[in-house]
Amino acid sequence: MFQSRDLSLVQLKILSNFIRKTLLTYTEGRPEDITNDLYKYHLGFLIEKGVVKKVDGKYLLTDYGKGIVQNLDIFGKLNPLFKVSVLIYAIRMSNGVKELLMQKRKREPYFGDIEVISGKIKPGETIESAGNRRLKEETGLSANLTFVGVIRKIRIDRNKEIFEDSIYHVCFGSKPEGTLIENNEFGENMWVDIKKALDIVKKNKTYGKYTEEIIKRVEKGNYNNFYLTEKLTLREI
Repeated sequence: MFQSRDLSLVQLKILSNFIRKTLLTYTEGRPEDITNDLYKYHLGFLIEKGVVKKVDGKYLLTDYGKGIVQNLDIFGKLNPLFKVSVLIYAIRMSNGVKELLMQKRKREPYFGDIEVISGKIKPGETIESAGNRRLKEETGLSANLTFVGVIRKIRIDRNKEIFEDSIYHVCFGSKPEGTLIENNEFGENMWVDIKKALDIVKKNKTYGKYTEEIIKRVEKGNYNNFYLTEKLTLREI
């Protein structure tokens, strides 16, 4: 599906005119610094994709187009979007020991870090359905997921630039079912004594104090809701 991030610079400039006025003539829709031939081509592209339509000789955004431009400012510049994801702290009891499902990453960024399962939430998905989708895709398991809180993770690189700014919805997972996929393209999956997990995460490139706090909540079965913001400078990426 065509989205705002797929727009070219010229198309963004054209759409900025439609943000400020509902109904435009052909001339009113053309940005001042764009030639007529270039404008004609890109306007035709936007019509073909169903973003703009022509009615009685004038042009306006379709309902689909209105959804596209909600991520633009009035000047046609894309607003930076948060990455919205889910973190899954799935647990089980094994021989009287509480274990946490963890994964050693086999992909960038943060290659080699050992963390819990996570993934982006798709438009229209509930937090729990997104969590179980990612859990199934990456580990072969399913679990009863309970939303417990949110952590915003802001990561700064060594040049003091924002490397990541993500909103993570945290779910605790109980009663896992299925056969664990121990190794795939996502990483190496394993059950870890939750007390040892506290030491493991401290070695991660992305380690922050709230990671430890959430694991302790899991260990104690503390389901009280929380909202945390964690900002740190990455030692390495």
